Amino acid sequence: MSNKNFSINPVAAMVIEQCNLKPILADNVYGHLQANIRQLAMSDDEKSPDYQASVYKQVCQAYGFTNTDASKPYIFSSGVAVIPIHGMLINRFGGTWGWVTGYQYIRRMAALAAEDKDVELIVYDHHSGGGMVSGAFETHDFLMTLRGKKPSVAVVDHASYSAAYMMAVAADKIFVTRTGGVGSVGVWTMHVDMSKMLEEYGLKVTLIQSGEHKTDGHPFAELPESVRADIQASVDKTRQEFVTLVATARNIDEKLVYDTEGRTYDADVAVEMGLADGVATPAVAISTMLNTETEDEEMATSAAEQTQAGATAPTVDKTAERNAERQRVAGILNCEDAKGREDLANHLAFETEMSVEASVAMLAKAPKAAAAAPAVDQNAGNVFDNAMAKTPNPNLAQDASAAVGERSAADNILADFKMATGQDLTAK
Repeated sequence: MSNKNFSINPVAAMVIEQCNLKPILADNVYGHLQANIRQLAMSDDEKSPDYQASVYKQVCQAYGFTNTDASKPYIFSSGVAVIPIHGMLINRFGGTWGWVTGYQYIRRMAALAAEDKDVELIVYDHHSGGGMVSGAFETHDFLMTLRGKKPSVAVVDHASYSAAYMMAVAADKIFVTRTGGVGSVGVWTMHVDMSKMLEEYGLKVTLIQSGEHKTDGHPFAELPESVRADIQASVDKTRQEFVTLVATARNIDEKLVYDTEGRTYDADVAVEMGLADGVATPAVAISTMLNTETEDEEMATSAAEQTQAGATAPTVDKTAERNAERQRVAGILNCEDAKGREDLANHLAFETEMSVEASVAMLAKAPKAAAAAPAVDQNAGNVFDNAMAKTPNPNLAQDASAAVGERSAADNILADFKMATGQDLTAK
């Protein structure tokens, strides 16, 4: 009878075998890959549904979902499908466990979301240092075939390196959290020479082979220069393919990508280089994408109407107005006083016209939410409902008091906050 404490997960064994002396698309910190393989080796296949449920719960919290539609195979709410790309990325694995995600899982979820009529936006949630070469290029190519079917965005919170970044560039846009990073467009592999250790233990390994290169790269002797050159050539070839892929997907100069030499980049630098499109929290990234899609639809409709009517009047450019609104929303959601007061911050950002300064002042005076938050009314909607309801109307000057008598906008906000949380901010 085998001792379970000494057993190894078969998926982990497969990963170790496929990474042995093969090019690896992972960030430049070996400890990350080692830790993920160790955790995978000790994991229990029977607990895989629990692992995935934990990932889904964390993602829902990060994006402001109150729950996920149980009828969907992916995280879904209010027209937005979120696909986690977490941990080490491996081939021939169909799940996501937080410290590991399978390329098959990514492809399957993306395909289903692209064909789902309820999905308006596909979000790839990135927190990964990369993974295996095997399956990576195929998955990127598949995601590229889905471009144009549904709007997509890669939200990096907080890492998308190497193989993960290869997945990210297949999305329409890439947004990175302020402390996040992308890049590591490079390849590496490793050879371990155990010969001196074996010699100290009085052990000598003799390999009997048929075929000159049958045992190339074995760990029982120093790596011959000819074998090293072959491995280097394989790594260089994979890197060049990676560089070309990124340059094509991002529509940037291939030399710029090649000259990164495998470096990782903070969010602001990545945007300057064209490796990402913006710096934003998950909520702001999604709101921006939904706004963009609404704008594109409005412009297309307007152009069609003008063509049919034979109109010659120029279209009014409302880009500056929309950008100002996005900056206002981002200023409220990202301010320090919004922490612990997320419900009120979302209300102020998406359901009022209050300025950043006034919103910050109100947030500073409001109490933080208790550790055990009250149950949320599932019919009340969430940040995505509010964002989609908000975006079609760039003209924000509405009379808030018209629908509620003579109460001021501030009174309405305080009343809504009391109804949602049970806390009366006007109480003495």
